[in-house]
Amino acid sequence: MCRLFGIIANQPVNIRFSFFHADKPFKKFAKTNPHGWGIAWYQNKKPNLFKESMAKSKHYHFGKIKEVKSQIIISHVRYATKGKSKKTNTHPFLYKGFVFAHNGTIGRKPLYDVLNKKFKKEVKGETDSEVLFLLIMQFFEATKDIVESIKKAIELARKESHTGLNFLLSNGANLYAFRDTNKNKSYFSLYYLKRNKSPHPINYLSKVTRKLMKSHDVIDKKAVLFSSEPLTKKENWKQVNMRSLITVDEKLNIKKTII
Repeated sequence: MCRLFGIIANQPVNIRFSFFHADKPFKKFAKTNPHGWGIAWYQNKKPNLFKESMAKSKHYHFGKIKEVKSQIIISHVRYATKGKSKKTNTHPFLYKGFVFAHNGTIGRKPLYDVLNKKFKKEVKGETDSEVLFLLIMQFFEATKDIVESIKKAIELARKESHTGLNFLLSNGANLYAFRDTNKNKSYFSLYYLKRNKSPHPINYLSKVTRKLMKSHDVIDKKAVLFSSEPLTKKENWKQVNMRSLITVDEKLNIKKTII
């Protein structure tokens, strides 16, 4: 199954601990999601994107993004259900200042038919996820209200055959996380963690040397993290409730909306 990761922090952070050193590092999920991976981050509110498919690579090159630092980061590893393993089908997707990653399947054609000519031209790949994202963007251009636009898109998606509707979305200022499914709630999981400022580094056991190491990147930084599965054992990860949209703003205030 696809796996999601997202973080929004009060100052730029890197992903080294979450991706490589956590109890269950995000990189580990690549083994069971071999059809592409990507990461999006913001610099001066402008999105940057790195994606790899397995069509040209025999393995993922996570080392290329070790030094990425940003206040907002979204990443995704893909298990293909619709669309081949190629870069245009790999998440996250980008439209103007927004980035989006999704876990689940939805009836693609009915949603595609709702897109107007402008947004149909924006479709680059074969996935239902990209179409759902562009549908949200189409509604947003009309309403200028991202939460209302998500509601409209989700209402249409629920009318079609679907499994998971889990996604992460950002505009460079806020991070939005949504969870819903019509079956197998444990399979389509999504958790969040509010990590407060710490005067101390996080300790972790090196998987190479088996020595206790320290991650200093968390010192004096606050963040809210999202992951399809908890990455650490001793922190207070909470399950995102079904049909719940969580909005985290630049001050790390958390707002929950039932959709």
